[in-house]
Amino acid sequence: MGSPRSTTDPLAVWWTHEVTVHGAPRHTARGIIPGEDTTVMASVNATATVVTDQYGEEVTASATLCWPVDGPLPDPGALVTLPSAFGLKPRREVIRARRSVSGTGMTPDHVEVNVK
Repeated sequence: MGSPRSTTDPLAVWWTHEVTVHGAPRHTARGIIPGEDTTVMASVNATATVVTDQYGEEVTASATLCWPVDGPLPDPGALVTLPSAFGLKPRREVIRARRSVSGTGMTPDHVEVNVK
């Protein structure tokens, strides 16, 4: 019998790495206030791929991250910090992020993020 988490999230077995999503800083009259950081359990695929950014340009992504669909959805340009185990520079810039919601149940819902 599996853990309670595995019955509610069919992809829970893949969420094995801690990734920090850095919130966007806010500019105020008194200066810059850093955004709030959120740590999510994610799947990390550190394989270079070519993706299309928000402007339609082809960009090489150094990694693709996936985490639960109810996790944060970072904006392009936001920063995330990867675990050092991947041999990549830990702080990476988001190229694109999307919620992958199939609606059919064939593919479990998740957030997919490509980073530089």
